[in-house]
Amino acid sequence: MYKNIKELQATDCGTEELKITLGLYIKDYLQTRALLLEATKAIRNLSKQSEYQKGIALLRSIPGVGEINAAVILFELQDVSRFKRFDNLCSYAGLVPMNFCKQK
Repeated sequence: MYKNIKELQATDCGTEELKITLGLYIKDYLQTRALLLEATKAIRNLSKQSEYQKGIALLRSIPGVGEINAAVILFELQDVSRFKRFDNLCSYAGLVPMNFCKQK
């Protein structure tokens, strides 16, 4: 990956403005990647705590849900019993489309 970034940095962009812009995009990418790695490590460390093991194991039993996704879902939702109905949970999670049209 870093080989590709070095190749991009060495690319002749034609103008100094384009070279500066490309450099800024590369810097933004590297910073975002570093933050994502830091967040992923923090999530992995939290998910190893015993209080979260049962919930994460349960969520991981859903096909396609891995350790990180299970931990994020658990950390975001916290106590599922705070939702009175399943529809409320789905709405909170953004799984229910909203309709902003006024009905007459």
